[in-house]
This record gives sequence, C-alpha cells and structure tokens, in this order.
Amino acid sequence: MGAPPGAMQAPPPPPMWMPMPPQAAPAAAHPIPWGMLSLLARFLGFVLLFLGTVFVILGVEPSGNCYTSTACANTGWVAGAANWLIAGKLMWAIGLFFLGAGAGMKIHWKLGWTEGAKPEDLRFMGTERIANYLVIIVCIILLFFLLTSVTLVTSAAGL
Repeated sequence: MGAPPGAMQAPPPPPMWMPMPPQAAPAAAHPIPWGMLSLLARFLGFVLLFLGTVFVILGVEPSGNCYTSTACANTGWVAGAANWLIAGKLMWAIGLFFLGAGAGMKIHWKLGWTEGAKPEDLRFMGTERIANYLVIIVCIILLFFLLTSVTLVTSAAGL
C-alpha cells in the first residue's frame, strides 16, 4: 500500500559515491613587494651615507685641545683619523650600493610599461625611469671618485 496521493514522499537515498564539488583555485602566492624593497634599500643607503659622513667628521676633525697645544702630535691622531676615514668611505660605498640597487629594483620590477595606460601615466613612468637611471649613474660616478681617492691615498703612501 502506498502513501495517499499528494502526500510527501521521502527523497531517494543518495548514491554510494558522490563527486566532490569543484575546488576553488589555490590562492595565488603573495607577490614580492618590489616597491617596498626598493624603498627599504634606498632608506638603508641614505642612512649609511649619513653615518659614513658622521664617522668621517668625528674621526678626522681634531679635538679642541689639538688647536691650543701640541698634545696631539705624539698621540697617533693621524692613524686614528685614517681609520675613521676608511670606515666612513666603506659606509659610503655600501650606502651608494644600496641607493643604486634600490633604483635598479624600482626600474626593473616596479616601473614596467603597461598596456592600455593613459598617456599621462606613461609620461610619468618614463620620467620616473629616467630619474632612477640618473640615480644609478650618479652612484656609479660617486663610487668611481671614492675608489679614485682611495687609490690616490695608497699610491701616495707607497703601498
């Protein structure tokens, strides 16, 4: 005997195997934040340039008592000043490297030409690319002068 017509019937039992619903695509890996890395490299570069300059100023400038007496003549102040100068130049070289590397990262990974961009956006990106190329060129020129001054000092000293 069955159920009267119009009465609710139980749904059929589920099959033994049911296919899984389609999986969502895996989440994309987080892209490398090249803009932030470029900014961090430039920041470190400027900090090292500043510290290198402070080291040179602190080490090369004689103390106040050297102006009023001959006390500094036998203290090895010249050797200490040369060590501070070397430390400052080393910090300058590392700082210039970070400035150049930050500009290069920005040019290579951040300032790519995009299709469908407006002309003013392309002009801005072109100008920013030129500015970053100039930063790299200035860093290379300053590194050259830094290296030239080091070689002049060592050749004058007979090393």
